[in-house]
Amino acid sequence: MRSHSVSNSTGETPFDESVVDTSAVQLEGAWRNFFAMRTTSPTDESAPTSPPIGESAIPDWREYLRGSGETRRQCGIRLACIDLERRWQLRQDWLVEQYFASEREWATDPEAITRLIHAEVAAKRARNLHCEVADYAARFPQLPIDQLHDAIESTDAPLIPNYRIEKRLGRGGMGDVYLAFESRLQRPVALKVLRAGINWQHAAQQRFRQEAIAAAKLHHPNIAPVFEADSHQGILYYTMEYCPAGSLMNRVANGGKLAPREATEWIVQACKGVAAAHAAGLIHRDLKPDNVLIGSDGAPKVADFGLVRQLQTDRPLTVEHSLLGSPGYLAPEQASGQAHQAGPPADVYGMGATLYRLVCGRAPFEGTDLLQVLRDVAAIDPIPPRRLAAEIPEELQTILLKALEKSPQARYPRIEAFADDLQRFLDNRPILARPIGPIGRTIKWTRRNPLAAFWLGVSVVTLLVATVVSLRFAWIANEQAALASERALREEQERIAAVTAKQAAEIAQLAEEKQRKAAEQAAESAQQAQIAEKLQRKAAEQARDRLRETLDATLNLDSLINLVKQPELTPEQQQFLGRMLTYYREVAGDQNNDPDVQLRIAEAGLKVGYLESLLGRYRESEIAFTDAISRLEALLPSAVDPTTYRVLLITGYRQRSLIRANQSPKLARLDQQAALGHIAPLGMQPQLSEAFAAVIVDLLTIVAEQHLLDREYDECQQRLRQIEQLIRQQSKTNPNSPNLIIYQAIANSLEGLLLSITKDFQSSQKKHLQAIALLEELSVTDPTDPPIRAALGDSLFQFALSLQQHNRHQEAIDRFSASIRIYQELLRENPLMVDYRYSLANNYIERVTSHLDRGDLQSLQNDLRQARTLVDELRKQSPNRLEYQRLSLRVDAEQWLLRPQVTENSTFMAIDRFWRDHIDPLLAPKASDADQRWQEARAAAQLAIRLREQGKYAQAIEQFTKALKALDESSEKGRNYERGCLYYERGLARADAKQHAAAILDFTDALKVQLPLVANESAEISYRLAVAWSFNDRGLAYEAQQEDELAEQDYREAIRRFQAIVQQSPNADHFRGLGASLCNLGNLLRLDKPAESLEWYTQAVNALTRVYRQNAEDATAAQFLRNAYWGRARAYQAVGNYPAAIEAWDAAISLDTDDEWLTFRQQKAYCLLKLGQADAAIAEISAVSRRPDFWNWHYVEFAWIFSLASQSDPKSAPIRIERGLQLIRMALERGYTNLPNLRNHPDFAPLRAHPQFEAILTQTKAKPTKANNSKK
Repeated sequence: MRSHSVSNSTGETPFDESVVDTSAVQLEGAWRNFFAMRTTSPTDESAPTSPPIGESAIPDWREYLRGSGETRRQCGIRLACIDLERRWQLRQDWLVEQYFASEREWATDPEAITRLIHAEVAAKRARNLHCEVADYAARFPQLPIDQLHDAIESTDAPLIPNYRIEKRLGRGGMGDVYLAFESRLQRPVALKVLRAGINWQHAAQQRFRQEAIAAAKLHHPNIAPVFEADSHQGILYYTMEYCPAGSLMNRVANGGKLAPREATEWIVQACKGVAAAHAAGLIHRDLKPDNVLIGSDGAPKVADFGLVRQLQTDRPLTVEHSLLGSPGYLAPEQASGQAHQAGPPADVYGMGATLYRLVCGRAPFEGTDLLQVLRDVAAIDPIPPRRLAAEIPEELQTILLKALEKSPQARYPRIEAFADDLQRFLDNRPILARPIGPIGRTIKWTRRNPLAAFWLGVSVVTLLVATVVSLRFAWIANEQAALASERALREEQERIAAVTAKQAAEIAQLAEEKQRKAAEQAAESAQQAQIAEKLQRKAAEQARDRLRETLDATLNLDSLINLVKQPELTPEQQQFLGRMLTYYREVAGDQNNDPDVQLRIAEAGLKVGYLESLLGRYRESEIAFTDAISRLEALLPSAVDPTTYRVLLITGYRQRSLIRANQSPKLARLDQQAALGHIAPLGMQPQLSEAFAAVIVDLLTIVAEQHLLDREYDECQQRLRQIEQLIRQQSKTNPNSPNLIIYQAIANSLEGLLLSITKDFQSSQKKHLQAIALLEELSVTDPTDPPIRAALGDSLFQFALSLQQHNRHQEAIDRFSASIRIYQELLRENPLMVDYRYSLANNYIERVTSHLDRGDLQSLQNDLRQARTLVDELRKQSPNRLEYQRLSLRVDAEQWLLRPQVTENSTFMAIDRFWRDHIDPLLAPKASDADQRWQEARAAAQLAIRLREQGKYAQAIEQFTKALKALDESSEKGRNYERGCLYYERGLARADAKQHAAAILDFTDALKVQLPLVANESAEISYRLAVAWSFNDRGLAYEAQQEDELAEQDYREAIRRFQAIVQQSPNADHFRGLGASLCNLGNLLRLDKPAESLEWYTQAVNALTRVYRQNAEDATAAQFLRNAYWGRARAYQAVGNYPAAIEAWDAAISLDTDDEWLTFRQQKAYCLLKLGQADAAIAEISAVSRRPDFWNWHYVEFAWIFSLASQSDPKSAPIRIERGLQLIRMALERGYTNLPNLRNHPDFAPLRAHPQFEAILTQTKAKPTKANNSKK
């Protein structure tokens, strides 16, 4: 496998390029298959309607992501570039930013952004769309402007068949090098193209061809291979191996350097490639760190044979005496303009200079003056390496200085000799090169400075002669020398003074003349600048005026919005709409920096964003809002009156949050927070205009709804209070404003939902009714106004949800139906408004639950069909909108779960297959997409609850487990309340499945995450309720496991918590929970402590009676109250208080009409017998004994009553005994089998005394009667 390390020195994760290549090939193949399917799909309109090959079949690039670390990053960037270009081919205007949702780290990764920009620009230009650097600078301010220029301008590369250019890798003297993807062989390559500006130069073309031919001749592991060389439409190009690790220069960029031994190892390997070129008769002549690449296998590869010279011919490939190559690395013979004479020693010098750069951190010769650098190369020795880096060994310095000798004859004669000496150094063997001694240095200095050497020799000879003579004439010479020296010094001083004065005068005159000319030029320049400034100012003013006039006269976006809301658009109107949107984009690209113009463009952008959202084009809408927000944020700091700008920013952030909510909830919340940040400086100012106040109220409503969804009830309440305060202030000046009334109604509905969730149904109902009343009254004044009617429809919908939550399903159906009628009318009048279609579909889907509760399957199926039609229309318009995908999934799930074969004979395999086929493809987790895992957790939990309600406990447990796993892997893994709820719900499913030990573990896990949320009594009530119910249901599980002490502890703890809750919030649900826990504790104590249990039952009756009196239709409250009366009756029986027991049985009987009703009658009869009222007991039994829906044991219980009654009245005993035997026979015929109970129970003694008793038991056979078969 091909792999290389990004940085051996830093120990980063190895980057495996073959993984990237394989993934890219697979994705390209998937796209080819996709396009093939599109071209072969039927186009005949008369053909049967089948799903088109649309976005659902588009390959998902994230499915092809492989590897980890740097490999995964490079793989992702490559795949995203492919995906972006292919989507533009589909006419999907895909943008770079859309990849940041799943790969958030790319938003701060310059390489990822640059490559994606390159792909986007290339795709746009392929469709003849104009691209401006300024546009991308505004979108990506974090990138340097030169990097943006490079990314965009590199797309100007010529289109070469079979190659897709991804980015520019570099620019040489005559050509550009690009990273390209060769589609034919499915591999990345480096594509070198002769730059268009020099294509006409014959010599350049000749050199470019020679480079390709020379490199193609060479086949060696240390030479970058050439794959193809050709021309297209006169453009010369060739391809070679792509080396993603770059060159040796990349490893020592910005003055860096390598360890001496590491650098030497690289050069030794590179020398092998150069030696192979020499063996083929080619001299490179341009060796430097940039031209030694690091291949995919980690080996150095010599590249760029653009200056190659053939040893077999004297004909130069370059202009005679021209300078070719990089100055700092040129051999001295090349620096002197004799490049055609360069032989192998020139390449020895180049490799030596390259090694010098790697170990010293700089080239042998550097400078900004090119000519000076060339003179230094030819005449000056390089600085010894050890002076620049003391860690360089002496032996390596000796080798380098020999390779960098000025004379070719003094260097190593062949590149192999140079490499061999380096290898000796690496092997710790003696090197062949020798350091230069003092004599050698003197000779080198003499050769470089012959004139200075001559005069130095003369001086030495003269000095010797003078010494001899001086011995003879010392005293004369000394005397004369002193006199002469004094005279010479005096004369020299006089001469210098005269010259200095003259020069000073001349310099002063020149300076004065220069100053005068500079002043004249400055005055002339200032005058010209003033003229230019006036012209520029005038032109700018004219441009601003024209732009203002155009914006005011042509860009009437309000009329466009009204146009979109019409039932149908004519072709002319559609064309007009398209022209206006196109014109806005042109205006938005105007570079005019006038604040007034920018403000008008921003306002227009907000309207365009809203217009695009009405049309369902949410990506275009987000782009327009983003552009407007950027302009407004830039204008705000310098605004004189910031109120207008802040209100517009609130509008922009609010609208964009709605667009983003279904794709990235976190981004939507950030937008909401940004908008709230602009509200704070405004405050709740009474002087705010109604329009501005409406914008703020609208935002606060959205934020409150988000808090409600996130179960942040205190924050939701806080926002509602802010809304009320602002509406109250605005009402003082305009009490009858329709907008304020609408927002007041919306706030009431929202508060109604909040109260419903917190189990205060009475207050919730009041708020909902207030909202509906406000809107109905407002609709009387303007019955055709769409916003009023839509608000009324939404309020009815919200009220229906609250009613449904409290099991008042018929009332909920009525409200859903009223809302449906409103949205149907609105949709008929405004068929392009997707929000109406979405609201209508939601009504149908939610009404399904109430139909199901009432058993109205025909209405249920009809609602599902209506919802399916609406959802399909929504998804056809916006296939990628997650909001619509969820609706579609819910309709699928409801329809599938209601199929007869599923309802009657559902198995885990069937449920699992449905999940795999329908839900997993939609909600499958993507890499780094934790938001998606949160949605999967919610969907799994909803399905699990439905399965548990249908008695499919094993499947429900499986889905709850899946939901918990998804939650742990999601962006919302910190939601302990939701995690606790999932554990609790799974515990209920396990308890229903008689898995009580496992249920105890689940309830315990629920409490572990719930208890920290309720550390004090002021915690959120919903959290405290969850804890109370967890204790209650764990108590039930302990009781089922016969762990009565633990069960009693949990019941008492649940009661304590429920009592605290009802004191703070005394609503029906809270009292219902308290009553249930009181009953459960009474049941546990009834057998052993009947007197104490009686107290708990009495408290339960009191709590539940309060709930039942408030709503007699509350079936759950009725059932709980019946159970409380049942327990109290049995407790009274246990303590012998039969009159009180009879009273309790009567209460229980009045609340029940099912099978338990018969048992209650039998128990009441028993109490009457205990009071000596046998006739009354018989009458109680006789009143119900003819019912056809008895179970066989009911007959035995009634026989037991007749047996006991026979003992109280001897006269009636024979008749009652006969009736008892008859009932036993009927029980046996219906399958009763507990004969030992009949033979041994003392209460049946009167019946056993009858001579026919045993014969009845042994001879009566069970009969398959309807009643018997109906009950098991």
